[in-house]
Order: sequence, then structure tokens, then C-alpha cells
Amino acid sequence: MKIEDIFKDLPVELPSNLKGLNVTGVSNNSKEIRPGNIFVAIKGSHRDGHNYIQEALALGAVAIVCNKCFPEQGTNFIKVEDTSKILAHMAKNLYQNPLKGMTVIGITGTNGKTTTSLLIESILKTDNLKVAIIGTLGFRYNGIWNYTDLTTPDPLTLMKIFHQLKQSKVNYVVMEVSSHSLAQHRVDAIDFQIAIFTNLSRDHLDYHKDMEDYFLSKKRLFELLAKSSLYKQGIINLDDPWGKRLLELTSIGIVGYGISPSNEIHPVSYKLKPFQTTGVINTPAGPISFESKLIGQHNLYNIMAAIGCAYSLGISKHAIKKGIAYVESVPGRLEPVLNDLGIKVFIDYAHTPDALQKVLSSIKELSYSRIILVFGCGGDRDRGKRPLMGRVGAELADWVIITSDNPRTEDPMTIVKEIEQGIKALGKSKNVNYTIEIDRKRAIELALRNAKSGDVVLIAGKGHEDYQIIGNKKIHFSDKEVAMEIINSIKRENK
Repeated sequence: MKIEDIFKDLPVELPSNLKGLNVTGVSNNSKEIRPGNIFVAIKGSHRDGHNYIQEALALGAVAIVCNKCFPEQGTNFIKVEDTSKILAHMAKNLYQNPLKGMTVIGITGTNGKTTTSLLIESILKTDNLKVAIIGTLGFRYNGIWNYTDLTTPDPLTLMKIFHQLKQSKVNYVVMEVSSHSLAQHRVDAIDFQIAIFTNLSRDHLDYHKDMEDYFLSKKRLFELLAKSSLYKQGIINLDDPWGKRLLELTSIGIVGYGISPSNEIHPVSYKLKPFQTTGVINTPAGPISFESKLIGQHNLYNIMAAIGCAYSLGISKHAIKKGIAYVESVPGRLEPVLNDLGIKVFIDYAHTPDALQKVLSSIKELSYSRIILVFGCGGDRDRGKRPLMGRVGAELADWVIITSDNPRTEDPMTIVKEIEQGIKALGKSKNVNYTIEIDRKRAIELALRNAKSGDVVLIAGKGHEDYQIIGNKKIHFSDKEVAMEIINSIKRENK
């Protein structure tokens, strides 16, 4: 590929000596550079790619794209205002615009992205459309999951995925769009046709300076949608105060959803049951009845978001109803661990105060005997949410077992003590029953062995993850596998 093709339609002035140059690829990782590649130096929050330019040159980079503020000059240096803003467009050109002909649906928000995306995928597949999904669980098409490191991959990985999807004749892509990816311009080259905002609550404040900054990052998805030359539709949870604000700041057409009848998408009636959620959702195209094995009010919101999307795409009511019913569970999202001990065991990804509150409240509404909660908080992440999560757990669970999550480079006991502060802050107003057990496996075992018939054990924080990060090492650890192992052990002992 000629270098001019990589920079097609971009405001970049190529040095005369580089014109007509053959290019073998593009990378922003100096260690992955191969002869004939272009190296794009990105200034990140932890590392600055400009410090690795010499390594890239030594490995065969034929051109360097760097920020104009970078002082070093070279005949093969291409200076731009901000390399992070141009990489996505370079990647799109590298793969010759693989998005052409695709309908791309972006979902952003603190919670609910994964479940909403799986519901939409199911509805579209039920309507016999070729659909792929990209998000926290990886990317999937033709029924096969492929692992990705990030909820929203880097621009080069994203365009490579879209290229693969195009070759497989996929024409609908549902993707989770994280605040990090929006702030870092990873998705700037994507023409979104539909953008969905689920909600906003405290998370990632180790990266975003405050909630306002976090919100503005999420808002960028709707700014990208507004720039799209294609059909565009925004879908917003208007029961969320940040959603109401987003509506005021958005110029495109919006479909609002929520419990209030003032929303275009709202429930006419619904029932939250221990094993299913049923109801009738009003839409501008008329009412749609549904039955879902996903439980809790937070999943009612996810169902409404999916219906809003399907309605906007003109999907039939029949396909919507069947598609919702087909989703029996979502990995790590109130995922049941089946057993015959008379207890209910759920694995959930809830790792924010709001998510934990919603999950516990949903369980509480279902009138189980006791709620036993096992959870921790990740290390090297937003410390401010730790006492908040401790307080939520203490207020809504009958017994809280605080344990380790992904401590990373922090001392697990330091994290636990910060969670404990939220419990202690309740004072004598609530007689809180809580236990500290740093070892996550022992904490899960403690909960399961002490649970009685009619109790619920909620193991929260890690959900679908099958690893723990301790120090700089990632070791295999699955909450679901551990729970099943302990349940089987209890069954053998009871024989």
C-alpha cells in the first residue's frame, strides 16, 4: 500500500521524500514494528510512544508519525497536531474502510452495556440479520467468541476486527463503547448509526478527573453520531439525571426510555419474579409484550434500551419478543450457579456502588431469606468508591464477606480496610454483620458453607473474568468455577 493511501482525506502534509513510499503496515507499539511499517507515537497516561521512536526505527520503521511538539526532526518524520486523533483514521484507511455497508450500534454508560448488547444481538439474529458483537466479553460472530484485552479495542485492532467481519458478510455490529475509548479517540473513525446511553454513576475516577469529565467522555459518542453522514438515532435512558442532561446537549433525534410514561419507550406493566421478568413495553409503533429470564429492575432498563434500538431499526415486534426470550443469561451478570442445596448463587460483575446497589436491590425484591454478599474492590483503581461499596453492601446484605478482587500492585488488606470504612461509617444505626477474608476462594467457601436453604449468595465484582491480577501477574481464577467446585464438595460430604 502506498503511504498516500494511509493518509487519504487526512489533513497531513507528507514530506516530499516519503511520497510514493510502499508501506507494509501501521503500529503504535514499537515492539511490534516490522520492516516497512509506519510507527505512530502516542502519548498515553502511563507511557509516551515518543520515547520509543529509536526502537521503532531500529526495527525497520520507514516513517514516524509524531506530535508537532516533539523536538526531534528527521526526513521520515510526519508531524501532526495529535497522533491519538489521527490513528483511528489511518487504521480505517489501512483496512480500506471495512465499515462501508455496515450498521454500527454503539452503547455507552457505566452499567448495562454488555447485557443490552447481547439482547440487541439476539433480536437482530432472530430477524435473520448477520450480526457481530464487540465488548467486554470479546467479539463474537458466527457463534464464536474471540478474546480482546479491552472493552473497546485500540483503533488498529478494531479495524482489523471490522475487516474480518466484512469478509464474513456481517452487516450489523453492536459494540460497547467505553469512556476510555472515547477520551482516547479510539472510535473517531467509526460512522455510528445508533448511539445508546444506559446510565452514568461513579466509576473510573482514577482515570477521569471527576464525574463531569467522565460524562463529557460519554457524550462524545453522541457527538460522533451527529457527524455521521448516515441515518442516525440516539437512544437515552431519561430516568437517569445524566441522560436528561445529555438530551439537552444533543442536536440529533432521540428516543427516550424509562419507567415514566412520559418516555416514548416505557413499561405499560411489568412483573419482577425470582426466575423471570415479564411485561408489556409501550413504543411509538405500539405495545410489545415480553418474557425474559433476566431478573431485576436493572434488566428491565436493559430490555427497554434494546427495544428502543430494535424499534429504531424497524425490526418486527415478533422478532423483538423472540429475541429477548432467547437470552437466558449473560456471563457474569446475575449469572446463576445451579445447585440442589436449596440456595441461590449468583455471579455478578457489579464493581461500582451503583451497580452493586441495583443488583442487591433486585435480589432483595425477590424475598429470599438472607443475602450473603462476597465482594472486594480492584487495586490501582478509583479508591473513592471503596467505602461507598462497603456502605451499600452493609445496607442491603445480611452478611458481608469482604475479600480480595484484583489487588494488582496494592496491598489487599489496605483495599479491604478502605471498604470497611464505609461499613463503620454507618455507626450503631445498623448492626452490620461482616467478615474479612482476604483469600477469595476461602471467602466464597465461607459463604456457601454457611448458607441455608432459602438464602442467596451473591459473589460480586469479577463476573465473567477467569483470572485474578496479583502484583503484575495474572493467575487463573473463576468465581463460577470455584463456586461449582465448592458446591460439589458440599454435595459429596452430604451423601
